[in-house]
Formats: sequence, structure tokens, C-alpha cells
Amino acid sequence: DWDKAFDEQCEAGNHLATQRLIGFLKEAQRNKTPDELKSLETRRENNLVACRRSLETSIKETREQIERATVEGRLTETERLNWLSTLDKMVPAEIMDFQPSENAITDIVKQLKNTKYKHIQKLRYELQESATQIKPDDSQRIKAALDKGDVLIANEYLAMAKAGSPLPENENTSDAFSDFFPHFVEKLIKVLGQERTDRPRNIKDIANGKGFSPLDMRQVPGAQAKTAAKMLKAWLAVQHQMGNNIVDGLRKILDGIGFQNSEFTLQDGSSTDRHRWFEMRVRPIRNRDTCVIPTFCSTAQGYYRLLCLWERPSEEEILSLTARQAREIPIIVFYFGWLTTKRRRDLAYLCREGRRTLLVVDETLIYFLCGERGLRLPILFQCAFPFTVENPFTTTGSNVPVEMFFGRGWQRDSIFDRFGTNLIYGGRQLGKTALLREVKRQSHNPDEGIIVLWIDLKAENIGISRPPEEIWLVIAQALQQEGIISPPVRQPDTINTQIQAWLNVHPQRRILLLLDEADGFLSQEATDDNQSGNSFQTLTRLKNLMETTERRFKVVFAGLHNVQRTARDINTPLAHLGTPVCIGPMLGDGEEREARKLITLPFFMLGYRFVPPDLPNRILGLTNYYPSLIQLFCWHLLEHLTDKNKAHFDAKESPPYLIQAHHIDEAYQRQELRKAIIERFKWTLNLDPRYRVIALQIALESLEKRQQGILYEGFEVEWVKTEALSLWPQGFKDKTYEAFRTLLDEMIGLGVLRKVGEFYDLRSPNVINLLGTQNEIEEALLDAAEEQPPLVYEAASFRRALQSDNWQRSPLTWQQESDLFAPQNGVAVLFGAPIAGLSDVKPFLECAVQSSLWDIEVLDSAMSPSEFQTQLQNTLQDHHTVSKLILIPLSAPWREKWVLEANKQIQRKRSSKANVRVLFIGGCRETWAWVNTEVDTRQALNSITRYSLQPWQETAVRHWMNDAGFGHDAPNSRQRFDEVTGNWGHLLHEIGSKSKHAPNRWTEHLDELEKELNQSPEKGLPQLDLVDDAVPVLKVMGEYSEPMSLKEIAQLLEQPEELVEKVIEWADLLSFVKQDKRDTWVLDKIVSRLVC
Repeated sequence: DWDKAFDEQCEAGNHLATQRLIGFLKEAQRNKTPDELKSLETRRENNLVACRRSLETSIKETREQIERATVEGRLTETERLNWLSTLDKMVPAEIMDFQPSENAITDIVKQLKNTKYKHIQKLRYELQESATQIKPDDSQRIKAALDKGDVLIANEYLAMAKAGSPLPENENTSDAFSDFFPHFVEKLIKVLGQERTDRPRNIKDIANGKGFSPLDMRQVPGAQAKTAAKMLKAWLAVQHQMGNNIVDGLRKILDGIGFQNSEFTLQDGSSTDRHRWFEMRVRPIRNRDTCVIPTFCSTAQGYYRLLCLWERPSEEEILSLTARQAREIPIIVFYFGWLTTKRRRDLAYLCREGRRTLLVVDETLIYFLCGERGLRLPILFQCAFPFTVENPFTTTGSNVPVEMFFGRGWQRDSIFDRFGTNLIYGGRQLGKTALLREVKRQSHNPDEGIIVLWIDLKAENIGISRPPEEIWLVIAQALQQEGIISPPVRQPDTINTQIQAWLNVHPQRRILLLLDEADGFLSQEATDDNQSGNSFQTLTRLKNLMETTERRFKVVFAGLHNVQRTARDINTPLAHLGTPVCIGPMLGDGEEREARKLITLPFFMLGYRFVPPDLPNRILGLTNYYPSLIQLFCWHLLEHLTDKNKAHFDAKESPPYLIQAHHIDEAYQRQELRKAIIERFKWTLNLDPRYRVIALQIALESLEKRQQGILYEGFEVEWVKTEALSLWPQGFKDKTYEAFRTLLDEMIGLGVLRKVGEFYDLRSPNVINLLGTQNEIEEALLDAAEEQPPLVYEAASFRRALQSDNWQRSPLTWQQESDLFAPQNGVAVLFGAPIAGLSDVKPFLECAVQSSLWDIEVLDSAMSPSEFQTQLQNTLQDHHTVSKLILIPLSAPWREKWVLEANKQIQRKRSSKANVRVLFIGGCRETWAWVNTEVDTRQALNSITRYSLQPWQETAVRHWMNDAGFGHDAPNSRQRFDEVTGNWGHLLHEIGSKSKHAPNRWTEHLDELEKELNQSPEKGLPQLDLVDDAVPVLKVMGEYSEPMSLKEIAQLLEQPEELVEKVIEWADLLSFVKQDKRDTWVLDKIVSRLVC
């Protein structure tokens, strides 16, 4: 029976089989007429569409159940991601046999029900075991939540009850706004309209705890009923005083509402008989339980503008009056009359249209507050905010107001705990900086001797353009502001001594330094003097200070991958000082509940209700529980809902505003939001190009396996290693199995990957969508194969930047600076040409000592050896406790005898309190004189340290391009710079100065410079400052443009080889030539271009 077989397959959802049946019947050309076959095809198509719709619904509902279970803590993150991955691999539009998918969904739902049953039973057992320590009323509330299957609330209540904390009043069930509006307002206005003369009786009844419909006073304690009556009496009195002496009455009203220590200043210039403006100051509100909207709480800092209105002005008049006030200070309006339901909704509509924020309190709200048994101020905010517009969410993840900071409880404790962690790490925008600032905000208490300071090391250029040891100056500057360090102090030992002295005054004193953006600092610490085994010198000092003070002085480093790597390196001083804390998605340890509150509490305060209530779980799934992405999503959702060009809600029925699934979907579909989410995710991948390559490879392989219908657990380390090295071998310096496993573990800590057994996979299937389409992923991998390896800090190539101008780089490398400021006495000579940035040496050295542990003194007035001898003696005899660099600039007519005299005096110096270095700066002429010194003098000068200014190395150019913002770090960009400038500092800065205000035009400026050097090389010759005797040698070398020996050059010039040798020595000191092989030399290409 073919019809029966067809029906059975349709019923089973197997449309591969129905397709084959129809195909067979067509080929057999029997049993079925064409019309009957067409009918079967129609039935099949209709049934196929129905199956796909049913599967889509099942996937959607199951996904919501998974997110709900995760929020309730019934699922681990691994279980959640695995099940979501199973659902994501189901594409209804591509499926023909639906039974396997339906079976898989049925199995997931069955397991979800099983986990819920087990979780409820577990909670019931815990409740029974803790019966003796939990109050009977609390126990009943927990049981009621379990009976309703509300695992989230039951879990939270049980934890609070076991800890001895009082359960919140009607947590997540009390809805003061719904109690107030619209029914209370409508009933109260009807009653008051009929009994206008009975206000004194109302006040008396309220004071005695007696209410009247709709005001219920039965739950209000006696003392609170009396304060309510006092508040209402003051309100009615001010209502009839019409702006006369009303300050005392206003204070009583505010006291009754819950504002404390109110003070008023009348604004005469903007007041009339019908309205009064006051500057109002109260005790600042910093409690999320009072209000979760920062504008009217922490950011207000207790300052408000109060507008008192009489004679019932219209809603339009209210907005007109408040429009002229500065929007930086929040506005509260006392409307001495009542606003009907329609008028309140009209006010809400006008506020949404004009994007206006003000809280309106009328007589109906004052009556409603009288019936509250708890604090009235939170209820006022709940009832007033739905009629205005405000967006409390932030799109900048680092500075989160106290009300909007959720979760991270145990991490905060570990950071503040003396013996807690010293290292926190995580990807970008996961909340590290917000966490540190929250710790400072909660714990900084100078009056109690608790100093908590947040310092941005990146903003201070520590590890970027300033060496690691200068962190002591940053610390000293911060502690000076707290009165702990006495200025001027710059030596680490002195700083340590003063810190210990301050701590020793009282045993309760503590100093906690939260050092943010520490990656650059830690990277330099790990590589500075690494060959000599002297790395981590600054970290070691900090560790010793912590141990000496029994960790009453404590530092916490926060950052990205370098912090994570430091945490893992057993050779670092901080490796054993507390467990490193990873700041990742808000999952585990109750963080899911906090993530949900981050969504629901602000929306609830603003009058929004999610329908159904578990809709926030969808937002959590879309944002992968990343706090910054939750804030970003909610900010865009709120902007979408308040868009005046779109009528999302019926103004006649709202507030409350009912958020439905389509609102969330519409917000997520906004290109601006999706782009921002993708961009923030890529910020983390771009921390290290190796992360990006690995993520792209895993994503591409995942897509291909999904298309083939292959179920997979993830990818082994060996597979990742093989694929990565075949694509980008130059990007992975360490090619060992352990190195790749380490990289993969880092990506877990940064929230990019997850691990299941020995397999690694993308943390969420949604990550593939964030990386792009399959074609985009393939193109990104091809581009990645052409990239340069990640930048690694090298003291011999990196250069200091001016703090005031990131485009300027020092002519000295960090290695040269480090040698100059080494803790020892000595004399040195620095040689260089103008093209290498010779004129910048003095200002950059001055910059270096300003932010270092040294002083600088310039001796530029001596005109003879004897004058120099006297001045140097006087300088060295001066008593000083800070190391000093004595600079002999290019303007001084110094010669070799001056150098020898300085060396003699320095060798006689015996003081160990501070070091002295004498540095002579020489240009091309001084260099020529140096190489032509008599033999005896040359031998004496051999002990003098010599430095040369050189072209920048490629890594320095790359670092400069990245910092200055030239755009994408493409290989051909750096090659182009090298071709035109030879990486000489003066020429690079010339391009930089022209590109500063338009970095995207650097190619134009580079082309112009190349044209100028080619067509008018004589304009560039002054930057070489050549001596006449050297020109013929350089020209020959440039004309032949190949390595040449001294003998070959001398023969071509028919000049003595001794002269050529001096020219080459001179050119080598100026970095004009390089030794190619043992006996051959090559002329720099830019010097060659200018000379020839």
C-alpha cells in the first residue's frame, strides 16, 4: 500500500523517504496517475514546511530551556555549550529526515527535566538538613519557590538563610509600580475627588495606622505610620503655601521619602509665583537596593534640581520649564496636585519623544508611599522612573557606576585580601578594569588607614615608552597625594623605607596598589637583562616589600596575555604569591544570577517587564555572558525601545512596557550592535596574531565538519599545531607541542576557547558567526599567512616615546639608555649624525631623567680644558644623594683631552651614595677628530665607552607605526618606509610630523619625500654633515654599490690605505657603513643616494 507507506514516512518526518517513494512511483509509471502524483508532491511539500517550522520552534524552545537552566546553575558551562552546539548543527532548511533531530532534542529536554528534578530534590534535602538554623517563615518561602519550580529564587534564598542573612522582601515578586499604577492612582483620585475636605482626617487615620481604599495601612508599623502622616501633612501644607516659606515643609517631605540631610538654595532668577526652582543637596545615594539608575544616585553625588509646581500645569509646560535647565544635574519635580492615568502616560510619551529625564512626584504617589512598610525612597524611584527616559547601561567597559557593577564577589575579596591573588587576567572588555575600580571604590578609606589606588600603567607609559624601573616614580607620585611619601623621592630604597615607616604607625594600616594594563611592564621585566639573569628586578623589589610588610603593602597586576604568562612562569617572583584569577564570562559560582540581574533590575526600575520572564536568558546567550557585551546589548535594546520613530508600545496602555522576543531579535539585528559585538570579540583575538590564526583554523574546520554532518568533540593540540605551522610557520617561534598547548590554554583564559577532555573547541558556536562567513574566514587565513610575527620586546631596538607626543621616538635605544643609567660611575661618548636624530639626544635624555631615578646637569659654558676641569670638579664635589648624568653637549668645544680629564676625575670619585656618568655628545666633526687622535691618546681612550646613533631596526619601526596609528600593520608598509627612509630617525619623524593629523595620508608624504631625495639630494646632504676627506671614499662605495675592502677602495682612489681606514672607522661610528664580511664594507643605501 503506497499511500500507507507515504503517510507513515510523513508521520515519521522522513522526507528523504517520501522523496524516494515519489521518485519510484514516477519511474515505475504505474499505480498512480499524474494528478495523484502531483497531490503526493503537494502533500510532501506542505508536510516538509510544517516539519521545518516545528523543528525551528523546538530548537528555539529548547535553547531557551538551556539558557534558563544555565542561569539557575543547573548546567555547567561545558554542558551548556555542548547542547547549544548540538542545536546549532541543526539547520531546518537543509534537513530532510527530521527524526534524528527531534530525537536529539527530546533527549536534551529529558535531561534538562532530569537535572531540574535532581536540583530541586537536592535543594529540598539541603533545606531539610538546615532546618534548625533557618527561620520557619524563611523555610516556607523557600519551599514555595521549590513547589513552583523556581530554582533560581530557591537557591538564592537558601544560601542567604544558611548564611544568617534576612531574605529580601518579596524578591523578584514585589512590583510596587504595578501596585501603584494605574489602579491605585485611579481609585485614589476618585476617592479624593469626592472627599476633598477630609484631608486632616486622612492624616490622622494614617498616623494611627488606619487606611482607606485604596490605601492599605495594615502592614505599616506604628512608628512608620506616624512619619508617613508627617510627610503627607507637610506635602498638603506646601501645596497650599504657593511658594512662600516652604523650605521647612520641603525638608519634611524629603525626610519622609527617605532623602537625608537635605539643604536648599532658591534660584530666584528662574522662579515665579506658579513655580519655584531649588538647588537641592542631600546625602549621596550609593546603594543599588535604593536605586539602580546611576544618574539619580552615585553620579548625582547628592546634587539635584527641585522644581515645585502649583496650579496644575500641563505636561507640555512641565517639559518646557525643565528644558532650560542643565541636563548634567538630575531633576525632581514636586507636582502639588495629582496626575491622572492619562496625564501620566502623556508625560511618559512626551519624555520619550524628547529624550527627557525627570522624576515627577505628585499627591497620588505621596499617598502611595504612606502605605509602604519598608524604605520609601526605593519605591519612589520604582514608581517614578517608568514615566521618564534614561539609559543606565554603559558602552565603555572600564568605568562602570557602582549601581551597575554586578557579580565578581569572590574575585573582589581575593584582590583585597592581604594573602589573596596578585595577578588577574582576561580578555579585553571582560571587566578587569571595572573590577579593580570597584575594589578601590569599596575599600579605599584613608580615615581608617586603608589606601587603595588604581594605576593605569599603560597611561603612564610604563613598559611602552618608559622602562620598568620607572614604576617606582609612578608609585611615589600616587602615594605622595595620599601623604605617604614625602616629595621629592625617586630612589626605590627611599620609597620602600617611607612606605614601611607609614605602615608601622598602626598595625591596621594597609596599602593596596591595583596596577592595571600591566602587560607591557611584565613583558619588559621578563626580557630586560635576561641574558645576564637579571630579569624581574623591579618585580623582585616589589615582592620583597610585600614580604617585609607581611603583605600589608600589596600589589595586584591586571592585564591580558602577558599577565597570564607571568602567572604560569614558575621563575617569576609573583608565581607563588596567590592564585592567579581569570576574569572571564559571568559563569559559575553564582555569576549567572548576577548576569541576569544586570539585565533585569535596570529594566524593571524603568518600567519594563519581560514577557515571558525568561527572555533575559536569550540576551545572556547572545552575549556569551560577557559583562561588557551584556551592557552593550542592553544599551542598544533600550535605545531601540525608546526610538521615537518607532511605536514599539501603545502610548495609551504604557507604561508598563512589555518586552517580547521580537524586540530582542530586532535589537540584535541592528547592524550597529552586531558590528560592535564582533569588533569587541576581535579585540581579544588581536592581542596576539597567533590567537587569531588558531581561532580561524578551528572555525573553518568546524564549518566544514558541520556541512559534512560530522559530529566532533573538538580538536587535539597536535592537529592545531600541524595546521598552524603549515599556514604560518614564521609566526610561531616556539614550535613545540607544549608551546601550542600553552597558547590554547591562554585562549581559554581569554574566553575564546573551551576544553573538553583533551580536545579544544571554540567557546561557543556563536563565535563562528562573530568571525564571519566561510569565505571571510578563508580570506582572513590567507591574509594571516602574509603577516609578520608578533612584536617581541627587544631592548636593543625599542625606543622611548615622548609622553607628550607619541609620534616622537628617542634616537637612543632602550638598551643604550639602560647602559647609560646603569648604577655605576663612568665616562662615555655618543657619536651620531643629524640624520640619526642627533639634535634630539639632549631633550630625550632630559625626558628620561625626569621620569627616572637620575638627575641631569648640562655643562655647556666651558670654552677651554681648564674651565671644564674646574666646572667638573665643582659639580662632583657638590653633595648629592641622587645619581647624576653630566652632559657635555654638541655646543661645547670639547676634545679628547676633556674626555680623559673627566675619566680621571670620575675614577677618583669614591662616594657610593650616588653614581655619576659623564656623557660627551659628538657630531660628524667631533667623530672625525676622534679617529684622527694621536696614537698615545687613542690608547688612553680605549677604556672609554662609545655609543653610536643608528637607523631604527624593523621591530622599532613596526612598534612606532602601531602606536602612532598609521593603520594596518602590513608587511609592504614597513618595506616601503625602509626603501624611502632607510629607517633613519630624522626622516621617519619627518613623515610622522606630516602625517600626525591625517595618518591615512602617510603614503602621500612618503612619495613626496622619495621624490625630493631623488631629484634634489643636495637638500638632504646637511643631514649627513660630511667632512671633506670622507666624501671621495663614500662616493666610490656608493658608485660600486657592493661590498668593498679597504685595499680596493684605496686602489680605486689612489689614496693611502691608512686614510681610507680612518674614513671607514669614522663612517662606522656614525652608522654610515656596515661590515659585510671580515674585510669588506657596505655603504648605507640612503647615504649612498645622497652622496652619489
